[in-house]
Amino acid sequence: MIRGKFIAVEGIDGSGKTNMCAYLRRHYNRTGAYTNAKVMHFPSPVMQRYMEGKDLTNEEEKLCYLADFAEQTPLINRYLDLGINVIADRWYYSTAAYQFEKADEKTVKQMKKFLGGILRPDLVIIMDISPKTALANIKKREGKVAKTLFLKLYVIRNNYISLFEDCFLGYRGKTVFGDTAFLVDAERGNVSWKALHIDTVKRINEILFPSRK
Repeated sequence: MIRGKFIAVEGIDGSGKTNMCAYLRRHYNRTGAYTNAKVMHFPSPVMQRYMEGKDLTNEEEKLCYLADFAEQTPLINRYLDLGINVIADRWYYSTAAYQFEKADEKTVKQMKKFLGGILRPDLVIIMDISPKTALANIKKREGKVAKTLFLKLYVIRNNYISLFEDCFLGYRGKTVFGDTAFLVDAERGNVSWKALHIDTVKRINEILFPSRK
């Protein structure tokens, strides 16, 4: 049996990660192409329940997320061994972008200490979008938003850019952690999600399933 592929979808809030994950799952399950797919959202339900209502420090949140990824790694491996492609809605890049003030060399060095027991993705997709558009998307979904959210999204997006500095729109590259990745222009989602979805699947197939196109 051919082992499944592990795909991580990353990006700031409001970039369309969950939308993209849902489409990829439907696409592979509907077409039966390259086995089927399962989406896993993070933090996991178990970790969400554990963290709910707790006044955690930034460092404690960081450790909770990293522990969550490590604990879910055996389950993901079991799915992959069954030939199921696993799509993660967030992975350890979110921790580096959100829980660290700046995604610099110091952050990368600290993060690498925790990655030994965490599964490395076969492919990372970064949904890149401007903070202004992301904020508008969040307002549509949730209504009111905090006044400080725009600045927060701006900082986090810059962190993501630092993590994916060798990856450009339309081209695959390597992240600062050495994973294969490509950027998706999520601004296009507000024009045509369908076109963006189709283009993303095409690029995934070129990278992960070149002999099955």
